[in-house]
Amino acid sequence: MLDIDAAGLQSAVDDAKSQAQSSGTRISAAVADITSEAQVAVEDAWSKAGGIDIMFANAAIGPAGRFMEVDADHFRELMDVNFMGTVLTLKAILPRMTEVSAGHIVVINSIGGYMGVLGAPACCAAMGAKRNLVESLRLELIESGVSIHLSNPTFTDTPMLRESQENQVAESILKGLEAGQYLLPTPDFAADMFLKSCLVPCSPRPFSLLLDMLMAPGYVLLHWIIGRKTEAAARRHCFYHRPDSSSGASDQVHKRKAD
Repeated sequence: MLDIDAAGLQSAVDDAKSQAQSSGTRISAAVADITSEAQVAVEDAWSKAGGIDIMFANAAIGPAGRFMEVDADHFRELMDVNFMGTVLTLKAILPRMTEVSAGHIVVINSIGGYMGVLGAPACCAAMGAKRNLVESLRLELIESGVSIHLSNPTFTDTPMLRESQENQVAESILKGLEAGQYLLPTPDFAADMFLKSCLVPCSPRPFSLLLDMLMAPGYVLLHWIIGRKTEAAARRHCFYHRPDSSSGASDQVHKRKAD
């Protein structure tokens, strides 16, 4: 386990150890910055473990900010960590895995890699870049013996959702890996169907051709509904955050309704 946040890393290690006590699994961790230390950290982990069977590339940050409210450094930071951090991690691990013609790589991304999210243009740009990187690598690795997988779990790290969804996300990822799926499933049915309907032509389809053709009208309807709801939410947000949306303007609206 690698993380730049020493306290967060220790918490994750303690949690993993408590769950792995009965299995005898050995857990090791190191504080590292993947934007500059990925090569050394991966080589050290490979040497200590005698190889790596599955690599989870999930380091990312997600500070939000509307385009006009953040500077260019905000975009550079997210691209540096979320995209280039993944690139450097894959650059470190892939030569070793392809040399032994074995291994699995799971890249954790976000639904923001498939659609725009209000207030998070930099994050969505980085996730979109990561998604297309993985799409390209899948083709490059198709005969290498190494498989790469993409996971797009919905929000899981909040007090309300953590306990109920955290294990479900992990179980979904493991089931998808065991089934050899490229796009790993999520516990959220609606999000799962949306992601499967968004796959680009060169991606392996999760359903048969006949089933895909039968479901095509449903895909169109699903995208239409999501698009309308997203635009409506954006309009509401813009209305309530206009510079002139003061309490006075609000009072006038209420007065007109009363009249």
